[in-house]
Amino acid sequence: MLRYRILWLGLAVSLMLPVLAQPIGVRLTASQLREKGINTHTFRPVAFTSDGLTLIAQEKTPPGERLKGKLNRLWKVTYGVEGAVRSMESIEVNVPSIEALALTPDDKTAVIATLTGATFMRVPLDGGPITPIMEHKRGQPGFRGNPSYLRPISGDILTMGYFYDKDDFSGDNLLATLNAGATGQDAFTPGGDIQKLEKDIPGFYASNYTGPRSGYLAARQGTRSQLYWWDGQTPRVVDEGDKLSSFWASQDRVCYTIHRTTGSHAMFYDAARGQQVELGKGGNFAYPFLSDDGRAAVVCQLDLAQAKMDVLYARENDSWKLKPVANLQKVKMGAIRVSPNGRFMAFYNGDFLQFVELP
Repeated sequence: MLRYRILWLGLAVSLMLPVLAQPIGVRLTASQLREKGINTHTFRPVAFTSDGLTLIAQEKTPPGERLKGKLNRLWKVTYGVEGAVRSMESIEVNVPSIEALALTPDDKTAVIATLTGATFMRVPLDGGPITPIMEHKRGQPGFRGNPSYLRPISGDILTMGYFYDKDDFSGDNLLATLNAGATGQDAFTPGGDIQKLEKDIPGFYASNYTGPRSGYLAARQGTRSQLYWWDGQTPRVVDEGDKLSSFWASQDRVCYTIHRTTGSHAMFYDAARGQQVELGKGGNFAYPFLSDDGRAAVVCQLDLAQAKMDVLYARENDSWKLKPVANLQKVKMGAIRVSPNGRFMAFYNGDFLQFVELP
């Protein structure tokens, strides 16, 4: 979940890779999704439940429905490893936009941010009433997301933004943990001051925070890009190259794609161990993902001339060997989400929604 993502555009080169991951057999075509009433042009996967067997997706409704006051909806898609979709349920969420979303640790509620971070809402996944966590009210102190950012971390939800007083005077931008069971300013516990952190890194342009006082940051100085690890102390450079394409962090680990004089590289780094692993090189790597436990990675290789992509994965317990994902080779580019336990992933590109089990 990056605040900004920059992709290096280069030539695609094929790789010799091991045996393919086998899909669990769940693919829904665009026509099947439309039959369910889904606007396939705005549908996108956003989160998995802890067991990886339910996908939460969001959808901006078509103009006709918006005129009737139906603005956005969530979809809860539950499937089984036997290869069948067990249920698809929609939840109306009539806010102007869903800017960020994270599930609570018990998987019962989605927390969303809307109105450019001014409002945080609870959306029960059982269809119960939607209630506010934080709303801006004149004369009352509060918290505003800046930008709208939510991600689950170790039993909490991480966000970023600033506290403001009853006169709307605001403090520095910082990280905070959000308690979905509380209301108002009390729902937010302050973490690290990222306004100063980001200002002190020359050429800073992107971040992926993993805790209230930890995360990875990207910077560019001159013709070189740097990847930093921050553990609440002074940030330190862990890699450098011609261009850092994109990165995704979990806990103290990160998967990233970087361009060097030797070409495009897909990389993994573990800050706790100081361990760096090259997952692959050559081609045009982009869109890296890590499971929440940091033990499974997904990365893509782009063929820009054909507007296609190959989806690849690697696991720590398999020595981080990069392998293709079956049925997701040379496909039209799309969106990916990886389950918290790293066992499953979802892929959607407008043509189909595919669930895959990663061996």
